[in-house]
Amino acid sequence: MKMYSQMSWLGIRPRIFGGFALILSFLVVLGGFAKIQVEHIGSTVDELVASGAADAGMSQVRAAVLNANGLVEKFIRTWNVADKDAATKAIDTVGQLTEQVERDSGRLQTIAQGVGAIRSAIATYRASFAAAAEAVDRLRAATNKTDALGAVAGINAGGIQVALANRSGSPMLLNPMRLAAVVDSVRVTLMRHNASFSGGDADDARLAFRYANLAIADTEAEIAGLVEPKLASRVAALKEALTADAAALEDVVKVAAELRGKQAELASASATIDAQVSRINQQLATTRAEQGARTRVTVDDTKQTVIAT
Repeated sequence: MKMYSQMSWLGIRPRIFGGFALILSFLVVLGGFAKIQVEHIGSTVDELVASGAADAGMSQVRAAVLNANGLVEKFIRTWNVADKDAATKAIDTVGQLTEQVERDSGRLQTIAQGVGAIRSAIATYRASFAAAAEAVDRLRAATNKTDALGAVAGINAGGIQVALANRSGSPMLLNPMRLAAVVDSVRVTLMRHNASFSGGDADDARLAFRYANLAIADTEAEIAGLVEPKLASRVAALKEALTADAAALEDVVKVAAELRGKQAELASASATIDAQVSRINQQLATTRAEQGARTRVTVDDTKQTVIAT
């Protein structure tokens, strides 16, 4: 009442202008508050969009790794040069996609902290594949060698049979006649092993070589006192071919084991990439959930404040 009496001397126009000024002041304060809140919401939305883009990029990296795994296994199975090139290109794609995510979303803490482990695993994957490809080349050469030596052994076994058929003297030689069968057994077990590279098939091939060597030893003993230069020459050539073939088998076994080791390294690197990508995706999902919750709170606060004002 006292304040009213003190302001009673003001005219009606100043009072109206004062009221409008007060209202405008409220509106300015409200507008400033709304602007700040909208900017905050906009920033959160931008973070949500960036997080979603990073999540999608990481999912592309995971898909690229799965594709690379399939092409790597195909090359190791086929030894085909075109398959090797396709696998190399697929691995490069994994690296390129990872670099793209880092360029586009590296400002996100989750990406900045997690992408380094992925790059390291990709480097390991690439190095393991290069080593596996080198092992495949050596394995191809070693198996080709066993095939060639097996063919030489077969030719010599055939020559022994011809020499036996052309003999006119006596006595009948029994042990040389066994050689064709044991050589065939060696070649069959080698072919089986070179198709599977299993330890059991390798043992079967070693056993076949042992039987072949025993047959050759029996043959050498049987013809020792005879004048059979052609037959003796063929038996010696067969023995040499089988000895070399047995050594080539051990090379195949050794390189096949190395290749399996590189395949294990590839699988480990791939699993590391997949686990790290999964971890990043989970962290991004958690961050988005938190950002969404904060955004809802901000929107509710803004709405209530505007209504109250």
